[in-house]
Amino acid sequence: MQKSNKTTGITFFDKLVFLFIFLIVIPGTIIYFYVHIENHWAWEDKVSAAVKSDPAIEKVGVYVHDLVSNTDFGYNQDEKFNPGSLYKVPLMMAYFKMETEDPSIDSQQFMRVTPEDRNAGQFYKPMKSLELNQPKNAWEMLEYMIEYSDNEATDILYAFVGIDRMTKIFNDFNLEFSTNIDQQSISPKDFSQFLLGIYQQKFLGPYSSKMAIDLLLKTQFDKGITQGTPNIR
Repeated sequence: MQKSNKTTGITFFDKLVFLFIFLIVIPGTIIYFYVHIENHWAWEDKVSAAVKSDPAIEKVGVYVHDLVSNTDFGYNQDEKFNPGSLYKVPLMMAYFKMETEDPSIDSQQFMRVTPEDRNAGQFYKPMKSLELNQPKNAWEMLEYMIEYSDNEATDILYAFVGIDRMTKIFNDFNLEFSTNIDQQSISPKDFSQFLLGIYQQKFLGPYSSKMAIDLLLKTQFDKGITQGTPNIR
């Protein structure tokens, strides 16, 4: 697969703790972010107190998995939410899995051919979206989907990957997949399995796992951790 010259080693995640916070501030909208936490056991009560003290938060789910000590904790970690744009992570994994089985799809060209704006319903608009009749290679499509959270690229890749492969990705992690994305739900703890699968490099293999991490590190969404979070250190 063609990609940029930037390469990110898997060692970036050696001491990373995944924290999944879903803040449903506006109905139907999920704000999420990942942070590294030190002394995470001291967070458990503080997270609960911070959530309860903020009237703007309707419901929140937190799951922390320390990859060094292999310990975890959560707050409503088994509560199910609509994944929103998090759905793009298993879709990316499904594409990489496809490419592993059939490397020839790397030469596939994609193009947006309909003028309909598939980002119209997004609360947070992508910083960049596909233009009409402009061919893109597979890596560029993944960049648009993951880096910019572009729904145009997402829908095209979803149609290419197909329902059967998406269902299999979820089933491989013992999760249920709904063909109706609006009805899809997943808990923070269950979603962590996808990122853990990338981190461990077994599901996609070392090369594709590193490429997936490279994409995730380039995400431009700035309404999560950089927008400001409760001071609960």
